[in-house]
Amino acid sequence: EAYDFQAGHLSYTITNDTLSPYTVEVASNWQIHYGDTIIVPESVVNNDITYIVTGIGQGAFLDEDIVAITLPNSIRYIDDCAFTECYALKNINIPESLEYIGISAFADCISLEIPLALPNTLTRLGDAAFFNAGITHITIPESVTSIGYDAFSECGSLISVTISKNVTSIGSYAFENCYKLIEVINKSNLYISTGSSSNGYIAYYAKTVHSGTTKIVNQNGYLFYPLSNGTNYLLGYTGIDTVLTLPENYNGQSYQIYKYAFYGCSSLKEVHITNIASWCNIDFSS
Repeated sequence: EAYDFQAGHLSYTITNDTLSPYTVEVASNWQIHYGDTIIVPESVVNNDITYIVTGIGQGAFLDEDIVAITLPNSIRYIDDCAFTECYALKNINIPESLEYIGISAFADCISLEIPLALPNTLTRLGDAAFFNAGITHITIPESVTSIGYDAFSECGSLISVTISKNVTSIGSYAFENCYKLIEVINKSNLYISTGSSSNGYIAYYAKTVHSGTTKIVNQNGYLFYPLSNGTNYLLGYTGIDTVLTLPENYNGQSYQIYKYAFYGCSSLKEVHITNIASWCNIDFSS
């Protein structure tokens, strides 16, 4: 690890000190205990020089126990392995200024249980950027033309992906083993079909591929996916309760509990199913 100076609770490496505006990136420092929450400032001062914070450096928060981090709009890149193995990380804002997400930047962030909307400033998405992360939805912006190798593979909570019109390639295994990925919204010219291993396995497990808006319905924290053939799936639960009594029906209709519906719900203690025979079929295939 290497850094040039410390300011507040963070360490920084100078990335430009020749021409104004002077810039730094947040650097790794294993001697600092960050606590649960981190707020990265937009600028810092060192030796009477003001630096703009433009990046999160390589491995900056690798294997740290942070739960939430706030990034300023000055951030242009999140470098390789910046948040790798931050198992407790739940909340992070993606700045509208972001241009690059590095290799394995959020790999193994299993608690990152948020729908993720990437900004239209983003142009590069590194290999394995979100490998085994806990995200549930992802929208690839129009500024991105390719998705890297393994970018979202092993994302066991991912249920919906939107591919923008300008995406021309999806890397090998980009969505491999995303068992709950039931919906692909394809706005690109790529040919994506259900059950296919092409395009990085993106639609291998999907029930539908379409170009409209998401068909996932949130009812009191329960995520349902109705199909045109009348089949309804319960995909999971996004609320805060630890003891659940599942709804008896979905809009008066029976439903199936989808495979891996409660995968990764580490805080869930009990799930109660009432009158199971009359209203619910369970997919026990996995």
